[in-house]
Amino acid sequence: MKYIIIAGLILLTIACNSSGSKEHRAQSAIKLYMRGIEYDGGSYQPISFDTLTYDTTGLYWQENREGIKLDSVVTSLYDTVGIFNRKVDSLLNKAPNRFQLRQAEHYKSIAERYNKKAMLADSILQSKGAKYKGKTIHYNMVHTFRADFGFGSKGVFKRSFKLDTGFTVIDFSEMDVKK
Repeated sequence: MKYIIIAGLILLTIACNSSGSKEHRAQSAIKLYMRGIEYDGGSYQPISFDTLTYDTTGLYWQENREGIKLDSVVTSLYDTVGIFNRKVDSLLNKAPNRFQLRQAEHYKSIAERYNKKAMLADSILQSKGAKYKGKTIHYNMVHTFRADFGFGSKGVFKRSFKLDTGFTVIDFSEMDVKK
């Protein structure tokens, strides 16, 4: 029985000492940043934090192995369409005889088949790319707070913060406060 209690206390200690959720880490970083940059750090009073969001690279055809291969297939198919279209143009630009007309029609049908394949492969690439989430490049959080204007009166402000993956504030932008 005492081993269960000791194990429970150890788990409770570990849970209390963990670094916290990403939301909490972002909020702490923003509070620390705000206390350091405001004119009167003692006047800063947090009001609310919005949900933490993140931006990803999101480029399926540049980061994912399957996406890279699919992109090269799409490019290759469109290149082939271009080759056959140029052959058709060169045959029709001259005064073509019947053989050249038949050959141009044949090249045109090949170009259309490759174009259909390329469009299908491109639509697969786009649909997979729309669902793809790349690696996180930074986090965003909107924060509403109260602080001194600098001449004694308080105001309510809203800022959108950008944080890196280590939860260090990179940048912020002012937002309109809606009442």
